[in-house]
Amino acid sequence: MCKIGKYDRQSLVLFIVAAVLIVESFFVGILIDTYYNSNHSIVIEKGVFVARMNTENESQNKLKIVASKNGKRYYFLHCSGVKRIKEANKIYFKSENDAKKKGLTMAANCK
Repeated sequence: MCKIGKYDRQSLVLFIVAAVLIVESFFVGILIDTYYNSNHSIVIEKGVFVARMNTENESQNKLKIVASKNGKRYYFLHCSGVKRIKEANKIYFKSENDAKKKGLTMAANCK
């Protein structure tokens, strides 16, 4: 078995501690980004961090709907159809019910 000198052992321990801290900070950053930039929430289940989607009731106040002022369909912000609508033609709704009141239906490819 190879013997490690006193200073080499200390360097190895410091390297391992630094590597663990870097990896942990990376995952904490992802969790914080998920929490602030989406309709996800962070939950601790059995000692493990889990990012999960909020239910419709939890996220109804944050829900944004986009439609074209010339169209018949509405989209959630994350749907690809939103990219095809010119910015000048976009109209926004706070909830699906508001969009439905205007006679719009949800796009088939957006759920």
